[in-house]
Amino acid sequence: MLGVGAFTGGARTVPDEQVITGMRTSFEQLRGIGLRAGPHVVLEPLHALQKTVHGLAREN
Repeated sequence: MLGVGAFTGGARTVPDEQVITGMRTSFEQLRGIGLRAGPHVVLEPLHALQKTVHGLAREN
């Protein structure tokens, strides 16, 4: 899980399996929505999730 330090510039914790599973689920749900409603519907939330994943990877 992300600790408060992730938002305040303090010590960071390694994302646990629940965080990874939650992000994977989010990607899968966005994919399903995109297939049904079109890519324009999911571009903004997908970009936000992608930035989150990159931020976590960069810090860990």
